[in-house]
Amino acid sequence: VYARQFSQTNAAHDLKGLIERTPHQGKTYLYGTSYGTQLVLRTVAMGVKVDGVVLDSLVPLQDDATADLSRHSLVADAVGRAILADCERGPCGERIGEPLEPLYRRLLARAENEPALLANVPGKNPKRFFGALLDFPSAASRIPEMVKELDAGQDTVLKEVLADVERQTASFGNFPQRPP
Repeated sequence: VYARQFSQTNAAHDLKGLIERTPHQGKTYLYGTSYGTQLVLRTVAMGVKVDGVVLDSLVPLQDDATADLSRHSLVADAVGRAILADCERGPCGERIGEPLEPLYRRLLARAENEPALLANVPGKNPKRFFGALLDFPSAASRIPEMVKELDAGQDTVLKEVLADVERQTASFGNFPQRPP
């Protein structure tokens, strides 16, 4: 974490210097998206003279060790595990019929030897795919069903979820970063 913070501080210092050295006319705005939001915030904190700042993403406070962007994969994993656990405690778990975490691990292990199981999973990477679905509550709630179906060699729920996510993201336009 120290090396990462040091790197961000150096990058903010470099960005501040670049802005101060570059001739410009009119107003100067800083635009930060994703990890760039922290860079912009650090740069502004160093006293760079700009007319405005646009932050295109939400980031946790820099002193929040439990939700820092460097821990994103750990946070996503915890959320995913909570979805599986919540399912097991209710009617969803009864429909699945077996503990979900071992079922998920079995699917991952099988997929290494049976790539056809993931034929319709975008990117053929279930961990990344399910993690991306956490941004869509209606899709995230169906992860247990998808795990069960994929393990059985089926993909009906997967196709329904993909269609739902496509409908939800259609309004975002055709930007390169549009797909989750």
